[in-house]
Amino acid sequence: MEWGIIGRGAAAALLTALLLEQKVVLVSSRPARLTAAAQAASALLHPLRWSQVYVPLVPRSHLSVAGAPFPYVLGVPAHLLPALGRAAPTVGVGGELWVWLDEGLVQGAPP
Repeated sequence: MEWGIIGRGAAAALLTALLLEQKVVLVSSRPARLTAAAQAASALLHPLRWSQVYVPLVPRSHLSVAGAPFPYVLGVPAHLLPALGRAAPTVGVGGELWVWLDEGLVQGAPP
């Protein structure tokens, strides 16, 4: 992951969320950035491997997975946020860690 986008502290929060098998939602207006960030997040776990749901670029038809009770890493294009009920960076109410790649924000914290 590009450290200039979210910073080391935010990357540490992301790693913590992944190790605790929390829900992680990556958001960007650029699909290439979403897929690269999802791959980088997965690489942070090395030598471990993410064995939960991993969708680096979620299509509109599969947005319902964001309401699932199991851990996931989802890359959500910014233009699909209204379909999720999110229009701007907000703390996830479902225990998710939200990584806003275009804004460089990480919100929500692992318990």
